[in-house]
Amino acid sequence: MISRPVLAYKLRAALISLSVFALFSVALGLLAWHYWFPGYLFWLDGGLQGLKIVLAVDFVLGPLLALVFFHPEKSRNKLVFDIVVIVTLQVGAMGWGAWQVWSQRPVAVVYGNQRFISVAPGIMKLQGESPRTLARFSTDTPPLIYRRETRDRREQQRLMTMLMRYGFHPESQAWLFEPFPPNRERVFDLQAEIRAHVRKELAGAWQDWVAGRAEPDLEAYRLAFYEGRYGSALLVFSQEGHSLGYLSLGDTPLPDLAPAVARPVSR
Repeated sequence: MISRPVLAYKLRAALISLSVFALFSVALGLLAWHYWFPGYLFWLDGGLQGLKIVLAVDFVLGPLLALVFFHPEKSRNKLVFDIVVIVTLQVGAMGWGAWQVWSQRPVAVVYGNQRFISVAPGIMKLQGESPRTLARFSTDTPPLIYRRETRDRREQQRLMTMLMRYGFHPESQAWLFEPFPPNRERVFDLQAEIRAHVRKELAGAWQDWVAGRAEPDLEAYRLAFYEGRYGSALLVFSQEGHSLGYLSLGDTPLPDLAPAVARPVSR
């Protein structure tokens, strides 16, 4: 049975380890929230969910190792060795966690098939694209991009080949990308249908969103849906196409507003 002094020593070591992870989690959370998953992406496309998984592992690992290995009766050399081992494992776990969240960040938000979706860096890298090269499509971070429709049977076959053979859904096929600003009218061509849906299904939530704003009229804004990995949102833009915010829809399915091509397979 562990004596009180030994238990107190182990608990103190565990708290020190826990404080290190707390500082790391704050830093990682700020990076994810402000840079890797800005705005609605943090809540709806993996920022929060990724942090939960990573921090659940990290917060258990360090304190557990401290409780198991630290003991006041160990020699100085053994304690130094234990500290080196634990710090190495902690740093490795924290680095792995940060990389996991960073590698799933959206590097583009692409419009196609009546909604925006985000695209992770891995699928873009396979096509020779990077955050730096994708910046040519818009000045937003991550950039907003328009995915054009195929123009003929040859292009349709190319789209389906990349979808079926490589798993690239249409909104991730970079050869179909076009800049967002010149295609704003195509992106916002369903405003009457979206506004009708907002008035019917989201009237209360919309009133909460516009409360205190200079312009409460729904007609003053342009709207588009966003479909994330963990939820959906109504994105709100100015008439010029500048992002003004969003209205979270949670896991509510997006409405079918008009005839469109078949929805791609799940990402």
